[in-house]
Amino acid sequence: MKRVISALVHLVMCMMALAILLSPLTPALAEDLALEQAEICAFSVEYGDGGGQVHKWTDPVRVYFSGNYTKEDLAFFYQFTQDVSENVPNCPPISLVNRKEDANVCFYYVRLKEMGTYISGYTEGNWGYFTFWWNAAGDINKMDIGIAYDKTNQKERNHLAMEEFIGGLGLTNDHYLDQKSILYQGWTTVQQPTDADWRMMRMLYDPRIVSGMTKEAALPVMATVQ
Repeated sequence: MKRVISALVHLVMCMMALAILLSPLTPALAEDLALEQAEICAFSVEYGDGGGQVHKWTDPVRVYFSGNYTKEDLAFFYQFTQDVSENVPNCPPISLVNRKEDANVCFYYVRLKEMGTYISGYTEGNWGYFTFWWNAAGDINKMDIGIAYDKTNQKERNHLAMEEFIGGLGLTNDHYLDQKSILYQGWTTVQQPTDADWRMMRMLYDPRIVSGMTKEAALPVMATVQ
């Protein structure tokens, strides 16, 4: 009888442990994930020199599409801008423009072999790539994004458009913390940011965070953003 009871207790404990493992992340853990992502993505860069300080947009973002893009590319990105407006209310407004001279962000849908012609500092082999510039205050004020249309299908282009654009908003590096994240370092075709991704963007665009802030100064503030 004791052995039967012991086995039942063991079974119940195993079931409880499994339920905990399969349950969604608690808010505390989700918050920690977003902050861990932000520590990597907002204060380091994937390629080249830089990092260590915040860079973000303060002016409205005006986006122009160029090259061999599709109607689906435009529609998907337009919907994404609406999602940003809803989920990151302090981000400057994002709009699509019809003339390149009116834009401060340009998408170039070109062949892979042409990426270096259009995107300054391009690193060979990348199907998507962004380069951005900032002013004397450290605020981002210009960005170019290249996407290799000859190597990608629609789903892959959707993912790359979001990933590179979010990078150019100031989350300039990728991470290995969560495969579902739009900024995961490994190759994925994730089609929308996670809750932690959205929170990370809200952290960056909290009004208390300004360009030029160091990680030591910014992270305690970011930790309070929901």
